[in-house]
Amino acid sequence: MDFHRHLLFPSQVVSLPLDNFYLVQTGINAYAYTLKENDPQGQHFTNRGGWHSTFEHTEDFVPYEKYVQGAIQKAVGLYGFNSETQIELANMWFIINSPGTFNVSHLHPSSNLSGVLYCKVPRNSGNIVFENDRVFSEANLLTNLLPEMQAETKMTHSFSITPKSGMILLFPSHLRHEVQENTSDEDRVVLSFNLNVR
Repeated sequence: MDFHRHLLFPSQVVSLPLDNFYLVQTGINAYAYTLKENDPQGQHFTNRGGWHSTFEHTEDFVPYEKYVQGAIQKAVGLYGFNSETQIELANMWFIINSPGTFNVSHLHPSSNLSGVLYCKVPRNSGNIVFENDRVFSEANLLTNLLPEMQAETKMTHSFSITPKSGMILLFPSHLRHEVQENTSDEDRVVLSFNLNVR
């Protein structure tokens, strides 16, 4: 039978393990904790119990800026943009999720791409879970698909990614997501960012 399955209008999520992250990991994590010490209250957005930095960074971040920018460029390079595309860093911030904390479902308005650089990820410290933005309109279709079809096509209600230290993740800013509870006995540290595409 001459048969084709066309998967239309997918949302692209790119994940990439970074080379030599161990060279900057200790310094980046120490910087995040210094920010927290200087601003223990932090910001309150989607974090429930965790600490969220401001969008401002001090000169102590300069030694790590080049590495972070290079990591973002590597991830963006895998996205498939044409050579005339301009990528602008809109903002970035640290999140420290202590045991028992999490981030509720949200998206990132006023940007085109968003991402996460995983700086410290203990085991069981919380997956990132993306929600299908058509889950309401396609609820019955998604629910009744065979498990093997769901796995093959990613036509599911949600999709979970287990992060690792030194991994960078890039996704469309409109894609709603949450971070599950940190059930480990250690902090989880991430550097999140937003990008604008021109």
